[in-house]
Amino acid sequence: PVSVENAEAGLARLEATAFSAILVDINLPVMSGLAFREVVLSRWPEYGSRIILMTGLDIGPPAGVPMLRKPFSQASLLEAVGGMPAPDTLPS
Repeated sequence: PVSVENAEAGLARLEATAFSAILVDINLPVMSGLAFREVVLSRWPEYGSRIILMTGLDIGPPAGVPMLRKPFSQASLLEAVGGMPAPDTLPS
């Protein structure tokens, strides 16, 4: 697992490394997780099925976007990740 402090650092990591899953909090400093998702999709549309949002806020996810409510169980995380495409379809 890789952890970064904010969305900008996350974008920098995506420039250098492919990830099989991206778990992002909606409530991030500087750039929200929703805005981060939009930037990622504009640069790397192939990550569309690999982003899972998470939040402790009482809001619903955008249509068709997986979202975990905090606190969430390991089983819930594994179920969300299990719905992703096979790793051999990773962005390059």
